[in-house]
Amino acid sequence: LDSEWDSSIKWNRLAGNLPCLQGKRILDIGSSCSYYMFRLAQRRPETVIGIEPSLAMYFQYLALARYLFSKPGKRYDVDGFNFARAKGEELDRGKRK
Repeated sequence: LDSEWDSSIKWNRLAGNLPCLQGKRILDIGSSCSYYMFRLAQRRPETVIGIEPSLAMYFQYLALARYLFSKPGKRYDVDGFNFARAKGEELDRGKRK
């Protein structure tokens, strides 16, 4: 289905407008299951970091990373590619009361 929930549609709109990312550091806030992180990593940035408060999305990332990055005898991560689960209360600290 063509919809806004199809991340490849959004990516195709965005990809042609991105500058060269080689050697850059990227922070993806609200990275969901990390679809855009994986796509951005193909452009050879120095670092890609994703922050996501949803535990379900974090586990989706772990599942994807396991199959995309795993090799016999190796951990399922890549240098410069990181995903952190941020708890809601950590994200709320900057809010004024």
